[in-house]
Amino acid sequence: MEKSIFNQWGQDDSCFISTKACKEVEKMIKSKNLVIVCGHSGSGKSAIIQHIALQYRKQGWTVKRVKEVKDIVDEYNSSQFQKNKTICVFNDPLGKESFDEILNNSWQTHKEELELYLKAAKLVMSCRSHIICDARLTRYLNNQSNVVNIDDKENKLSIQEKRQILTKFTSNVKLSDEDCSKILEVETYFPLLCKLYSSNDEYKNKGIEFFTEPVTVLKEEILGFRKKDKGKYCALALLVFFNDSFCARDLFNKGKDTKEKFKHTLKICGLSTKTAPSEIGDNLHSLKGLFVKEVGDTYYFYHDFVMEVTTYVLGTDYPTEIIKFADIGFLRRRVELGNCEEHSDSFTVYLNDRYKEYIGERLFTELIGERILDVVLNPCLRNQEVMEIMKKKISDHGEGTLEKTWGGFCPIHIVSVFHNYELLKELIKIGVKVNQMTDDHGGWTPLMLAAGNDTQETQEYRDDNHEKSDSSLACGWEVNPALVDGFDKQDCTVVFLLQKDNISNNLYDPDSYFSLFVSCQVDRAERMIFLE
Repeated sequence: MEKSIFNQWGQDDSCFISTKACKEVEKMIKSKNLVIVCGHSGSGKSAIIQHIALQYRKQGWTVKRVKEVKDIVDEYNSSQFQKNKTICVFNDPLGKESFDEILNNSWQTHKEELELYLKAAKLVMSCRSHIICDARLTRYLNNQSNVVNIDDKENKLSIQEKRQILTKFTSNVKLSDEDCSKILEVETYFPLLCKLYSSNDEYKNKGIEFFTEPVTVLKEEILGFRKKDKGKYCALALLVFFNDSFCARDLFNKGKDTKEKFKHTLKICGLSTKTAPSEIGDNLHSLKGLFVKEVGDTYYFYHDFVMEVTTYVLGTDYPTEIIKFADIGFLRRRVELGNCEEHSDSFTVYLNDRYKEYIGERLFTELIGERILDVVLNPCLRNQEVMEIMKKKISDHGEGTLEKTWGGFCPIHIVSVFHNYELLKELIKIGVKVNQMTDDHGGWTPLMLAAGNDTQETQEYRDDNHEKSDSSLACGWEVNPALVDGFDKQDCTVVFLLQKDNISNNLYDPDSYFSLFVSCQVDRAERMIFLE
């Protein structure tokens, strides 16, 4: 797989044009062990860090493409680790479309190991601009001296650099001077659009429209597949439902559910359920360099932009299947309840009320599965009806289904640390122990985790629940409304646990820390009023 990845990087690098932004990153990585390249989607962030990584590889360095924080830690602890000769490459370490609280938490969890790694090796990452500027960003990553913004005035593509890139990809295309001038005015996705434009004759026929309305052009092509080429349309649907990774050879080695998902997708796309996985692989192969890329024998979307447009079209065409089959992380990031006309995000799938039951069913299934964090942070849980569906299912199944642990954490710890007090209330209601200690991590209680973690989406939640601040936010307690208006999700979770925690008999944890003291450390003294 590693060889295939570097082959793919090499192919991409063959058309790479070095820019002043690239030179700035090259200069910075020589003197620093951590460099973050940020910019908008399709601006060339990944191309820059991959180009630099390949240069280091030619000089004998160990280059590792990592997909999660733990991969960096594993590399550092490996017996083959090369001190001062290793560089890890990490794309989107904090989320793609939006800031990912789960990923951000993993940086904090492994802080000590990462600090040791950065004393002995290099780490270069790409990240979207709005994510690296998020106020919730882990503090030790929030050092602007390590960041190169390739979209700012000093580093953004100049007209001359754009002309070089356009010429590189359109050397065999006749463009008028007027069309060239208009194309060079395009800012969003410019390097990516040049690549895509050169790979498809239909895009070339569209001319300047492809650069000025790329989302529309891509949507039209996907919808065209649905009518005229069901094989390609189905192949893209499967790539969405299989979370941006499709390998025809290994498909049926992953269990009954995978086979069922495959056949159901064939059926809704109008293909025979006897269609072989190899035929889907052939269709994906025909889309190489345009919609998909091939690494080894596995297909992935060519770029996040292409994936976002495709998932939006598929989610609009088949909302029930998106809810049932799409990765639970995708549902958290890209599926919401509401009217699309009231929102500006062109890639989010907005569903009406009739899909609430499906969403509640899927979230409960994942709650007792492997991805509880994606459930706790799902924005659909802000909808009271979805929450009621979840509550009923939790109540019907009882405590026995929620005894699983994840790295020492039980469900009550996870819903506490991310301040989902509605789920917290329901867990306690069915008998989950409010004072339950984590298996490791120093034996923390839900109260300590809730008080110690300020990861939250406070204002957004407040806006969604403004009319119910004295009931939803107070969780049904007899609380002074004047105090409740100042509370956020963290406050409510902590206060609820302070009330439910048997404080008089359980002031200390095994390491002799006051649970109450930990709560006070968050500087919200008004919480203590509830203890009178």
